[in-house]
Amino acid sequence: TNSVKLIQHRLKDVKIGQTEIAFFYELTNGNPYYLDLISFRVKDLCTERNLDRVNDDVIITALTFELFTAGGGVYTHLTSLIEQSFEKRGFGTYVELIKAIAKGNTRLADIGRDSNIELTSLPRYVKKLIDLDFIKKVEGPDTANYLFIDEMFQDWLKNVFLLREDAFSLDINTKKK
Repeated sequence: TNSVKLIQHRLKDVKIGQTEIAFFYELTNGNPYYLDLISFRVKDLCTERNLDRVNDDVIITALTFELFTAGGGVYTHLTSLIEQSFEKRGFGTYVELIKAIAKGNTRLADIGRDSNIELTSLPRYVKKLIDLDFIKKVEGPDTANYLFIDEMFQDWLKNVFLLREDAFSLDINTKKK
């Protein structure tokens, strides 16, 4: 596929196994922007360390930088996406909504309960998230579910954004974990 070719092209001077390529593809859902950022970081690390082969340490270091630090391209992109997409008036409401969905709430009632947004106001905000291509509506047999379109964004919200936000209120042992 084109995703595999992109990774191989970006890492043409470094050996990378099919398992690692499959991992990058699965992690990013084949998104070329994320693949480009991550493979570029992997290449830089291999060059910096004089490696001719991608290893687990390089992958972990690259992903840690890209996803968890403010200097990482993926982190910067996703943070900017949130900040630029939501109007200043209501910014906090949209952030609460995407946080609620990232936690696994997919039905309107659950999203409203977790985000403390009244059910009567919720459809307007959810429609905006759909229009901005953050989430999609999936009709089920009994009710509609709202899911993120970009799985990397969802994982980042759940595993980086929410943890960073909660870091101020957690005890030291939880922070270390």
